[in-house]
Amino acid sequence: MVKMVPDIDPGLIENSGEQRFYEAASELPPAYTVYYSYKFSAGEHAENPALIYEADFIIVHPRLGYLVVEVKEGQYQYFNNRWQKQLGSDYVDVEKDPVGQAERAMYNILGKYKQVAGKSYFPLNIRYAVCFPDCNRLAGNTPDNLKPESILLCDNLDQLEAAIGAIFKGEAERADEEAVALLKKILAPSFKLFNTLEAEMQRYYSSAERVLTEEQQRILDETAYDKRKIFLGAAGTGKTYIAMEKVRRLVHENKRVLLTCFNRNLGELMRRELAAELDRGLLKATNFHNLLLVCLIDQGLSIKVPEEAGERNRFFQQELPEQAFNYLADLPEEEKFDALVVDEGQDFREEWFLILQEMLKGGEKGEYYIFADPGQNIFNPKADALASFEVSRHKLTRNLRNTEAINSWLTRLIGGDGLVATNRGGAPIGFFPWQSAEEEYQLVKKELGRLVSQRVRPERVAILSPHRLEKSAFAGRNKVGEWPLYDAGSRREKEQVIPSNAVRFYTIRSFKGLEADIVFLTGIKPDSKVCTPGDVYVGCSRARFLLYVFHEEGYEFGNI
Repeated sequence: MVKMVPDIDPGLIENSGEQRFYEAASELPPAYTVYYSYKFSAGEHAENPALIYEADFIIVHPRLGYLVVEVKEGQYQYFNNRWQKQLGSDYVDVEKDPVGQAERAMYNILGKYKQVAGKSYFPLNIRYAVCFPDCNRLAGNTPDNLKPESILLCDNLDQLEAAIGAIFKGEAERADEEAVALLKKILAPSFKLFNTLEAEMQRYYSSAERVLTEEQQRILDETAYDKRKIFLGAAGTGKTYIAMEKVRRLVHENKRVLLTCFNRNLGELMRRELAAELDRGLLKATNFHNLLLVCLIDQGLSIKVPEEAGERNRFFQQELPEQAFNYLADLPEEEKFDALVVDEGQDFREEWFLILQEMLKGGEKGEYYIFADPGQNIFNPKADALASFEVSRHKLTRNLRNTEAINSWLTRLIGGDGLVATNRGGAPIGFFPWQSAEEEYQLVKKELGRLVSQRVRPERVAILSPHRLEKSAFAGRNKVGEWPLYDAGSRREKEQVIPSNAVRFYTIRSFKGLEADIVFLTGIKPDSKVCTPGDVYVGCSRARFLLYVFHEEGYEFGNI
C-alpha cells in the first residue's frame, strides 16, 4: 500500500482537483511515497525571502526519483506564451504559471538534497508535471519546457502509475534507497502536518455546546408553565440533554423526580450526568426495565432473568411489567414521585406508561414530560402508545448534534423537510463498499489508522454494527490493527478496565440515544431483521463530527 503523507480522508480536501488526484495517488503500489501540500520558502537569495510556495504533490520512488505535480481545476489553454483559464465563454490570464510552480518546487528540493547530502547531484531522476483533472483532451503544440507526457488529464488518473512511468521513461538500473530515505527526511520535517482535525473538532464542540445550552434554555423557558407535555424531535435535536436539564430544574424546585428511558447505556449516561441531583436524594434515574427490577427486588422478591433469548425477551416485554404493575398499584401516595421524565418515549408500550403513572402523584393528571422520536421506533415499530396522550406537543426542529453535512444526508435518507442544522460545515459522509467480512475489517482498519495519523484519539471512534461482536466482521478479534477493541455492549466486558487507546464496539440498538465524535457504521446489508432502514438511520445519526458507512456492495440507501 502506498504511503500517503499526510494520510487523510480525501473528503477533507476542499479543492476538488487535488481531491481527485489524492484518491488516484492513494492507489499506487507500495514502493511509492506521496506527499501532499509541500510548503517551502523562496530562499534567502530571493527578492522576497519570506515568500512561501507550495507544491501540490511530490511522488517519490526508489528506482525513478521524484516527480512534482501541480494540479489545476477547470479548463486551461496556453496562448501567446501565457497560461489562461476558462471563465464562462472566455479565457483569462492567470497570475501563476503552473509549470513554473512545479519547476520551482523540483529545483528547491534538489537544492536541499545537495546541501544535506553534501553532493553536487541527485543519483536518480527528477521530473515535474501538471495535472488537469477536469480536462480529457490535448490539442496543439506544447512549449519546450512542458512535454506532452508531462500533462496529466482525467483519463491518466485511472492509470496513474503508467502515466508516471511515461514521464520518467524507464527505471534506473538499481534502486537508491539511501537517496530516497534522505529525500524523505528533507520533505517530512518541512511538510504541512495535518494534525488540525482534532483542533477542528474542539472548535466544533465549543460552538455546539453553546448552541445546545441556548436551545435548552429557550425551549424550557417557553414551556415552563406546561405540566404535561410531549416533546417530539428527530435524532440530534437534543432531546436527552433537554430532558436532563428539565430534571435539574425540577430537582431545584425540591420535587422528587423519576427519570427513565428504554436503553440501558443511555440510562447509565444519565446517571453520570446527573450525579449531583442523585446525591440530593430527590432523583431516581435508570432505564425502565432496571427500574422495575430494582422495585421488585427492594420488596424482597426473588427475580431470575432468563438466559435464553426468546424467554428473556418475553420476560422483559410481559412478565416483568405485569409483576411490577401488581406491586405498584398498591404503592402509597407518599412514596410516589412529583414528576416523571421519560426519554425514548417512542419505544414504550402503552401498558408501560400505565405502570409509570402508578408511580406518579396524580397518575395520568400528574406532572410528566415525554421526549420521543417516532423515526427511531425500532423496538416496537407497529405501536404508537403516545397517540393516546391528550396533551400538548412541542416539535423540536433544530439539529444540535450533527454537522451540516451529516444533517443534510440524514434528511435525504429519511425524506421530508428535515431539520435546521446549527453546526455548519463538516466533511462529506464516507462510503466504503465491501464484498466480504475480511474486506470490511481491512477497510475499517485503514480508515482508523488514517484518523490516528491525524492525531485523532481512538476513543473518539465508536464502531456500530447491527450484530453483536461475535457475529460481525470483528469476530474473534480483540484489536483493530494495533488498537484495542473494546466490546462496550457486552455484560462481560463491563467488568474490565477500558484501555485508554481503545476503540469501542456497540450494536446499533444498544447505542440508541447516545452519540460519538466519529461513527463507523459497519455490517450494513439488505434483508436483515436487525438492519432495517430505521436501524441505519439510528446508527448514522449518532455521529457528531464524522460518519463512515461500511456497507455490502450494491446496498441502496432509501431516499438517497
